[in-house]
Amino acid sequence: MAGSFFLVRHGRYDRQTSGLTNEGREIDAPRALSTLLAKGLGQGAVVLSSSAPRALQTAEIIAAGLSSEVISSRLIEDGGNDVGGVRDLDELVGRALSQAQAKPLDDNGLVVVTHAPMVAVAMGVHPFRDVDNMDFGKVAEYQVGTWTNPHFRPSEEI
Repeated sequence: MAGSFFLVRHGRYDRQTSGLTNEGREIDAPRALSTLLAKGLGQGAVVLSSSAPRALQTAEIIAAGLSSEVISSRLIEDGGNDVGGVRDLDELVGRALSQAQAKPLDDNGLVVVTHAPMVAVAMGVHPFRDVDNMDFGKVAEYQVGTWTNPHFRPSEEI
């Protein structure tokens, strides 16, 4: 995998159903799509998503705007929520794409819809303390090969 890809925190959600709220559907996910387009993400980009309903629904809105399909991954859900188990983000994303028999990266780019802890570590902030200040629908560009996770716990590797 070379270059970069985008990580997106899912939209606001209902804690009982885990599905997006109106704000998540109408504000957060469309704002993430607009940001991705402004950053040059192309039509037909690969959209890899956590299998959690809030992430999948966010990914579906993004994918519709990119004329793409969503690839759902339990690995991205597990790693997004328990970032302490992620030694190497590049390897985790590559494994998720491989399991789905998808290309690692095509010319149109890759977006990974996940959870705040994973986005936080990619941004170099604390994955548990600092996420309260992270916007839902936050987009972060991740440079391949730069993953540094000071919270990694080898005994819990995903």
